[in-house]
Amino acid sequence: MNNNVPKSLLLFAKTLLDTDDAEFEPVLSDWTELDFREFCLRHADLIEESCGWSREQADSEPVENWSLHEDDVDLTWLFLDFACSKKRLVITDWPGESEHGEIAAEVDRMLQEQWNSRLEWNSEAYYDSLDEGRLHRGDHPLILFKSLDNSLKRIGFRLVIFNIGGDCYHYGVLPKDRFDQVNGLHWDHYGVDDADARCRESNDIAWISYILSFFGVQKPYVRQVYDRLRREEAETCG
Repeated sequence: MNNNVPKSLLLFAKTLLDTDDAEFEPVLSDWTELDFREFCLRHADLIEESCGWSREQADSEPVENWSLHEDDVDLTWLFLDFACSKKRLVITDWPGESEHGEIAAEVDRMLQEQWNSRLEWNSEAYYDSLDEGRLHRGDHPLILFKSLDNSLKRIGFRLVIFNIGGDCYHYGVLPKDRFDQVNGLHWDHYGVDDADARCRESNDIAWISYILSFFGVQKPYVRQVYDRLRREEAETCG
């Protein structure tokens, strides 16, 4: 079992979870101290949420034939599932909202419940100005995130976006000083970004994929190479 907790993950977890951090601390400490079987049995409920594996399976399967393997359990995904269960992060798929106002409502809820504040954002003006007929499917979430982030800045907050290296988005709200502590953190193929960074990344990958498509290179491969270069850059910069 990989007994290392990435320092960037540790910092992000403590910063984002705030008062819920104490509840997640045992997961982090057990990750470093327990063997794989003991860890899974102690945190079976969280692993079931993340991996679809249950304590009942552990009881019915011989140890040597467990259907759950070490490679199946990712500490970062355990953190993401925990953060979502505490409503510190919200996940939306790459196409974005099924109805106007869904994401803004979640941002406003997080502001109220966690920071005793309210979102000041004119949804009617935003959607009236949006030319949805010219948008490709999947374009809207990042445009919306930028608009919401600009509104949050005016009241001292920022929209934090957790980058899993895929096309869905985990987003949350942090006060600006806390956001500045974690913005730009990267580990493995994960990272913490703001809306501007995600827009730049999306545009970079779309443009590179378009050029390389003439040579038969598929977008998923471009995504992998882009993520690897980002990790190497983050490690070089410390």
